[in-house]
Amino acid sequence: MSLLKIRPVIWFLFLFFCLNVSADPGTEINLTQSRLIHLAQQIQQADPARKYDFLLITLQQMANAYAEETEKVALEKQKTLKKHAKAVHWQYSSYRYLDSIEAAILQLDMEENPDFFISKQNRLIVLFTEQTPVVVSGPNNGSHKRMEKNIVEQFCAIYDCSEYFESLSKKQNPQEKSEDISEFSGTWNIQKDFKGVFESDTGISCSFKNLKNRTAKEQWMAELHQELILILDALKKATNKGFVVNWPLLNLEPLPLTDNAYKLLINQQQSYIKVNVPVLFHNPELFRRLIPWLKQRFIKAQNLPIIVKQCDRFYKNHHN
Repeated sequence: MSLLKIRPVIWFLFLFFCLNVSADPGTEINLTQSRLIHLAQQIQQADPARKYDFLLITLQQMANAYAEETEKVALEKQKTLKKHAKAVHWQYSSYRYLDSIEAAILQLDMEENPDFFISKQNRLIVLFTEQTPVVVSGPNNGSHKRMEKNIVEQFCAIYDCSEYFESLSKKQNPQEKSEDISEFSGTWNIQKDFKGVFESDTGISCSFKNLKNRTAKEQWMAELHQELILILDALKKATNKGFVVNWPLLNLEPLPLTDNAYKLLINQQQSYIKVNVPVLFHNPELFRRLIPWLKQRFIKAQNLPIIVKQCDRFYKNHHN
């Protein structure tokens, strides 16, 4: 099926959404190419029967992912009325979206030449002649990864995929090194007013009211350091893909219910990276305080000395 056979309005919106990064606010930055996208690239020129099987498996696994996650949310007991309302709204939206996926599965049987498209952001989009394209995604980060794994395994149980994945390892950049998260240590110092200050070797120091629970506080500082390094690695990979980091706009926002990650916004286009940084997310003031440290480490590969006062409130947020 030719892309030009898509209805004009849908085609215009499709181009606007998929091909222009700057025109797509809220674009998720995929830092690595998944096995599913790699597989899709390999079979773009395959025969219609193989494409049909691939797309059918993809849509079926997508429907399964939403059905399972919706059932999971329905069984969870929410602690507050607000969380309960969010869960109900999410369920309602998911049921409606699940209906559209099932309709797409039926429509697939009516397509003469099943086809798909891979966007600039490594999104897999299933194309239809008389229906809006379907962007392949799971309800959250964890279920999306399981969904992709299931699609690849089910398709490769039918077809020999060995030739498809021969070149995947060669595409990885062996020179791209991650920061060492193990490089973290520090010492405790006692001030005149008997306050305890933990001075880390990374340049970040935190003052506490006292020296109680030192081991737990050191562990908290280590987790904080690990999250900062995780963000640094993500920013480096994003810039390698051509995205620009606007430091004053760096911010963390929540992702939809059940997603075990947070949204790291990096520029005015609201391009974002999914990162699992609970300490920094639950302490936005601390995150803003440490952005200069991130910038210095990112640009000059140097640690900027920073003293964070009254760290007890941030530490308590993590342990409440």
